[in-house]
Amino acid sequence: MRRSLITAAVVLALSLAGLAGPAQAGHPTRPHEPPKLGRYTGTDSQGHEVSFLFTGTLVQHFTVGHHHMGTAHVSHGGWSSTCGTWCFNGAWVSGSRVHGSWRHAGANHHYGWHANLQHISGGVTH
Repeated sequence: MRRSLITAAVVLALSLAGLAGPAQAGHPTRPHEPPKLGRYTGTDSQGHEVSFLFTGTLVQHFTVGHHHMGTAHVSHGGWSSTCGTWCFNGAWVSGSRVHGSWRHAGANHHYGWHANLQHISGGVTH
């Protein structure tokens, strides 16, 4: 319960700061246009590079700085918190822009991130 309240408070704070999408983690909303396939890059609230590939159903190779955080299943324009050593979530706010947050699995502090489409894929990303 405490973790849910903390997560909700962080997402609300990130939304007010413009660093998170309009959806709360775990409850993404569908963007006006479908998410575009391809490579996305951006930055987090600490200035670290964020990058990943979107293949249509998966976010693959989600990386912040030199930390590879993993892969997540995407549905309805986003994905809920996916955890291993690191936890990350995100939601598309347009067909080519994504916002979310990440944290170390053992920590409560979240870092906001945003990314934009850099390379459009013809269906299969490399």
